[in-house]
This record gives sequence, structure tokens and C-alpha cells, in this order.
Amino acid sequence: TWPDGLASLSNKLRDFIGFERQSALVPAPTDKPVLMSGTAFKVTEQPDKVEILIGTVENGRFHTIQVNAKKVISTMPLFVASRVITNIKNYGFDPKAHMPVYAPWMVSNFIFNQYPQEQKGTQLAWDNVVYEGKGLGYVVSTHQLIRAAKPERTAFTAYYALDEDEPETIRKWLAIAEDTELVTKAASDLQQAYPKDLWRHLQQIDITLRAHAMHAPTPGYLSNEGTKALQQH
Repeated sequence: TWPDGLASLSNKLRDFIGFERQSALVPAPTDKPVLMSGTAFKVTEQPDKVEILIGTVENGRFHTIQVNAKKVISTMPLFVASRVITNIKNYGFDPKAHMPVYAPWMVSNFIFNQYPQEQKGTQLAWDNVVYEGKGLGYVVSTHQLIRAAKPERTAFTAYYALDEDEPETIRKWLAIAEDTELVTKAASDLQQAYPKDLWRHLQQIDITLRAHAMHAPTPGYLSNEGTKALQQH
């Protein structure tokens, strides 16, 4: 596990391919792969090319440019691609019929000025799951601070899948939920693991709401005709 996560892997891949960084506003001729910063807003396939409308910020100003390509590989989440790729239905994917269900969830960081006390007979691991807990467990985010002993301060990252209702209903609730409601859910596993000690050393809680996250593995997910059509295209 790298301290900077998957950035290490993507950087190594980029170095191996040999990308040359280039301004999107003043493209220069090159025979090597080019890396340009920007966000694709619209992708339209024409008979002889693919047009990509890109937004980019350079020198503090926002610009839009059009890139023409022979081929485009889209790796966006489908709920984004359905809004960016023009006439995505032409490729056999109908967003109303084929869009996967996206599960809303919470990622919460609990910052402690010292470790909470473990219960008798238990041992803290990097990745912890509470028996019959309501959440998805928690990880010790300071596990890579290698020392002769534990660091004094630590952070636990807890995960909670909001599966109590239909995703659309949960997303509407997230928009109006009170802080105390979110904290109660976020702390459910930790409250069970540290019933007497959780709040004693806690300094702060940072909660991130993921209104769109991973595909939920609902029945028929693997045989989705729309996603199969996109893959084949």
C-alpha cells in the first residue's frame, strides 16, 4: 500500500507509457503520447471522426477547446457518461432502462488525540469489522506511520452503506439530514467497539457523503444488456 494511494500506480503507468505534458491551448507536434489537462463536457461521434468538447483552466482562466480524434475510450461512470456522450442510446445503452443502481454511503474520519481502549480479548487491526455491526467497519488510517510504538494521535476511517431504503429516497434524506443523525450512523460500529471510551479522546469527525458511489449488485446486474452493448462497441 502506497502512502499516496493509487496515485503511485497511475504515475508509474504514465511514466512507462512516456506521456509528454502539453498545453491544451497550444498543441505542439509530437510523435509521443500527449497528456493534456481538461474535462470532457461533450463527446460526439461523426462519420469520419469523434469530437470532444473539453474545458480547461490555464493561467487562471477557463477555456473550451475541441479535440478531434479517430477513436475515444470513455472510462467515466455511466451516470456521467450518459450526460456527456451524445446519443448514447445509439450504442445500445438506454439510461432509463439500463442504468445500474448506485448505492449512497458515508465515509467518516474520526480524529483521536489518543487511541481508544480496546475491549478485553480483542486486538486492533488495520481493517476492523464489528460482528453484526450496522456499518462496513473501519480502518486505522495511521497504520503506515511505522514506529517502535503506536503514534500518540490517530484517525479511524469508518464506512457506512446507506441501504435502509431505496437509493433515491436515501439521497433525498441526505440533502436534509441533521448533523446528529449523520454522526449516529457514522459512529455506529465504533460505538459498539468502544462503548465506554469512544467520545473521551475524540477531537473531531469529518463526514463525507457519497451520493453516487459503486454499482449495487442487484439481480440481473451481470447480464445488463445496455452495459454489454457499450463494452462491445
